Amino acid sequence: VPVRLSVGALSSRRWRPQRPGRSNARRCEALRVVAYLRNAVPKETSSPAALAIVAVDNAAEVAPSLVALARAYAREDKKVVLADMSPGAPAARLLGVKGPGVHAVASQDTKLTVAVAAPDEIAPVGPLRPDSRAPQLAQPSSELVAASDGADVLLSLVVLDPALGGDFLPTWASDVVVTVTAGQSTATRILAVGDMVRLAAPDSATAVLVQADKDDETLGLPATPHPDPAAVSPNAVTGKNAS
Repeated sequence: VPVRLSVGALSSRRWRPQRPGRSNARRCEALRVVAYLRNAVPKETSSPAALAIVAVDNAAEVAPSLVALARAYAREDKKVVLADMSPGAPAARLLGVKGPGVHAVASQDTKLTVAVAAPDEIAPVGPLRPDSRAPQLAQPSSELVAASDGADVLLSLVVLDPALGGDFLPTWASDVVVTVTAGQSTATRILAVGDMVRLAAPDSATAVLVQADKDDETLGLPATPHPDPAAVSPNAVTGKNAS
């Protein structure tokens, strides 16, 4: 999928005292991600406007931006449902939710609904059933359907497993943003997620690259076919010139 936003670090991978300038820079980068995600939420659609963030090994890193977006919508008196289907549910935990199920949450003078997948839900099904593209999927929970009924915005944090595929993705969102952290995932992993997203056939799919350095050249590149990862040279995978 095409890379539409390239940012630096959003947070420190391990705690250490930070210089004020560095902390402010990371906050600015996080705000750029929030603004991009808001722009990616479909504008002309029947309720709810649904966007899925597909995190490639960086769910905890992008969770704060997703939570900030949910709160921003809630402050505008919109009915917001945030679904966290990633391991450890980092977005839900930022909102004080620690267990599975559907929860009404009050956070920073806002009210929203948080849905967390149960540990045994290997392919959690959402409340949307577009064209019944995946009739083999189970029905969503009645609590989730009730919470999503009349919602203005449905935001979800998703981690895709190649062993399970992404057939359930259209039940959560019509549009997808994939987030990748530079140097963190293997080429095989990234390409597998890309294939699953394309097979899910969202209306729109773009990518955000996190922790890009100043020499990053991915911004704005269109989606192109990729060879077998096993045949990709180490230089191509790392993005370094052979020279």
